[in-house]
Amino acid sequence: RALPAPTWKGRAYRAPESVVEISLGTIWAEVLKLDRVGLDDHFFELGGHSLLATQATALIRERLLIDMSLADFFEHPTLTQCAAHLSRHVGAARLTEADDLSDMDALLQALEN
Repeated sequence: RALPAPTWKGRAYRAPESVVEISLGTIWAEVLKLDRVGLDDHFFELGGHSLLATQATALIRERLLIDMSLADFFEHPTLTQCAAHLSRHVGAARLTEADDLSDMDALLQALEN
C-alpha cells in the first residue's frame, strides 16, 4: 500500500502507410499474434525473440522477396526502422531490374540492326 500507483507510459498508435510498412506490419502482427502493429512499435518489446525474428525474416523473404539477415532485424527493431531498411533494398532491386531491362533492350536493338 505504501508504493505509489503505477503509471503506464503508452505511445500513440501510428498506422503503417507505405506498402512496405503495411506488409511488414502484417508480418509482425502474424508472427507476434497481435491485432495490429504501429510504426513506433519495437518487435522485441512486443514479445518478440530470436525464434520469432527468424520466422519474420523468412516471411519477409517469402512475401516481399527481400533477403533480410537476422542481424539486420536486430539492428532495426522498430517497424519504422525495419521498413526503411527494407525500402532501401527494394529500391536497389528496382534499380538493378531497370538496368537489366535497359541492357536487354540495348541487346535486342543491336540484334535488330
